[in-house]
Amino acid sequence: MDDALYFSDQHLAVRDMVRTFAREEVAPVASKHDADASFPWANVKKMGELGLLGVPWPESLGGAALDTLSYMIAIHEIAKSAPHTPSRSQRIPR
Repeated sequence: MDDALYFSDQHLAVRDMVRTFAREEVAPVASKHDADASFPWANVKKMGELGLLGVPWPESLGGAALDTLSYMIAIHEIAKSAPHTPSRSQRIPR
C-alpha cells in the first residue's frame, strides 16, 4: 500500500517521529509500569517536549496546530507500543 495516497508529507513525518518515540521510549518501560501500576511521568514529559500533548490545538493555546488525522496517527502509534495500558478495558488493581 502506498501511504502517499492517504497521508501528506506532514502526516508521514508525524507518524515516523511518534513511531520512533514509542519504540524507543514507551515500549521499553510499558510492561514495568503496568506491573507496578505506576504512571509513566517521564514519558509524558517527553511527549510534551515533542508537542504530542497539544497536537490538535492551535499554537495560540500552546498546541502544535496539526489536523485531526495527525492526532489519530499519534494516538495509534503510541497505542501500538503499549497495548496493555489502560486504553484497553482492564481492571485496575486496588
